[in-house]
Amino acid sequence: MTWETQEMTGKKQGILIRTGDRAFLNASNAVDGLKTDLSFAGRQCTQSENFVYEAEWRVDLGAVLGIHHITIYYRTDNVKWGPNHGYVGRFLGFSVYVSNTTIKEDGDQCFQDNQIYTKDTIPAVLTLNCTHHGRYVIYYNKRTLSSNPPDYSQFAYNELCEFEVYECRNKKHGAGCSENCGHCLNGEQCNHVNGTCHNGCEAGYYKPRCKKACDPEEDCICLQGRCIEHRTYEKMTSNETVDSSGLSTYLSVVCLALETVHTKNMPLHIELTERQKHHMQVMKKYYYKSKES
Repeated sequence: MTWETQEMTGKKQGILIRTGDRAFLNASNAVDGLKTDLSFAGRQCTQSENFVYEAEWRVDLGAVLGIHHITIYYRTDNVKWGPNHGYVGRFLGFSVYVSNTTIKEDGDQCFQDNQIYTKDTIPAVLTLNCTHHGRYVIYYNKRTLSSNPPDYSQFAYNELCEFEVYECRNKKHGAGCSENCGHCLNGEQCNHVNGTCHNGCEAGYYKPRCKKACDPEEDCICLQGRCIEHRTYEKMTSNETVDSSGLSTYLSVVCLALETVHTKNMPLHIELTERQKHHMQVMKKYYYKSKES
């Protein structure tokens, strides 16, 4: 298995808003690895407060991680799951967010059951392809609308027996985490689906996946882990007319560096040859011309 559950390194920071006074329904039950008894009395599940219209639970992964998928085990009370099960309506309509803070609105919504499922189709064990980066994973359900779908419960609940977060490790990505990442900046993990590098490439590599090295014979310019190929420079400085969309494409690899140097007044820590400095001046001209147009 090349993807693994994210171990909580002893923290198990499940937070439930709120559990009331029933200590054995602690939020950490959803990340304790136990899922043999999916009942209230089994003490392996958590449950939010009764008679509320919003229910939220979150887990602290301990660091910003790239998530491959999430598997949720919902409370069944060990009774056969189906459209007439009493807890199906409570599970419907939930959302999952991935955030770098404890506030879900600061992050990305990686799943929303916007009537994707019905009481006939939602399973008690559900896997989500939630491929985002973040430290906190937040499970949220609400019943705040004046009129909810007929299959939904009146009040909001989260009754999670296990909430498993899986990540690709060892610089892997793709189906089954079977492909190697490229040379991402600072050795960061690449996107777990398409292998792109979130913050760019290490110096000397380019393209979205940072697997192709700059060719010294072509004298390409590497900036902040991004490269401008010699043939791109030649096209830009030739007499060819480059339309605005094409120019945008050519410049996309250097906009970040130029913004850093010339807009934010931050130094660019890189050594350039005289020819590369000349190239850079040409690129600046085209960059600022495009910004003004």
